[in-house]
Amino acid sequence: MDGFEIGYNEVRRVDDDELLEGVGETFTTFTTHGDAVVELPPSATLLAENERGVHAFRDGHCWGVQFHPEYDVETARKVTDGKRDQLGDARVDAVLESITPEAHAAACEVKALFDNFTAYAERVATDRTAAAADD
Repeated sequence: MDGFEIGYNEVRRVDDDELLEGVGETFTTFTTHGDAVVELPPSATLLAENERGVHAFRDGHCWGVQFHPEYDVETARKVTDGKRDQLGDARVDAVLESITPEAHAAACEVKALFDNFTAYAERVATDRTAAAADD
């Protein structure tokens, strides 16, 4: 990727999928990466993106996300502070200033994907168990 995406950023949903059920059309999430998905497999569906590239996709039973819904404020600060050699003090300090409880609270909306994924996995396991019992 040209540059490095780090901090709380907006991402747009471009397709409906059960993984992102309950998440707004545009959502805030923490990003920290210098790589970008440049091409999805032909069988994959783009689910979310921003101007920096793909942020979520699905291919059958597999999903990929480029953002970090698991980050809390402490983790975001630690990861950001660790990028000083790569990004420089001024950029890191600016991102650290933006890591606030309010920004984290806004990013918590996308944590719904954890419950959505768990529900999907449980449903698939139940369906497979039932199918095996029928055999």
